[in-house]
Amino acid sequence: MIQSFHDSMTEAVFRGRCPKGFPADLFKAARRRLIALDGATALDDLKIRVLGF
Repeated sequence: MIQSFHDSMTEAVFRGRCPKGFPADLFKAARRRLIALDGATALDDLKIRVLGF
């Protein structure tokens, strides 16, 4: 779970707002990753599982 943010821009992205100066084309991916970080309870939760390897 995210306990604090380094800056207000990161927090704004997490909250669903695209702040001025933040690249709009990166917004969805950045927010998706922040949500994944917030939901993780262990480092293993963040591993990408590749099927077939």
